[in-house]
Amino acid sequence: MPRSGPRPHVWKVQGALNHEQYCAWLQMKAQAMYRKEMFALSFEEFQRLWMEHWDMKGRGSDHYCLTREDPDGAWIWGNVICMPRLEHLRRQKLFKKERKNGNKNNKIHT
Repeated sequence: MPRSGPRPHVWKVQGALNHEQYCAWLQMKAQAMYRKEMFALSFEEFQRLWMEHWDMKGRGSDHYCLTREDPDGAWIWGNVICMPRLEHLRRQKLFKKERKNGNKNNKIHT
């Protein structure tokens, strides 16, 4: 009978936290590829970006998420920041409004 449950001996990265972060990075990379966005953020860079806020990662308004400074740019170091989700949603709304008005070359500042 097959054994169910975690199998840490087959994880690509060792340690529960590293494994959780690696899975999140893989999912982020897959979603970017699905949306045909350039993704060149390494796993180590992903970990550095989340270093202070990993425990606050989530989907609530007071949680944190990774987002791009330039929403049309690539997922690369220097264009990706970790910020509160509420701030991210505010920025996205402003970006969509400016894009609708034809000002998509203006960069949104926080």
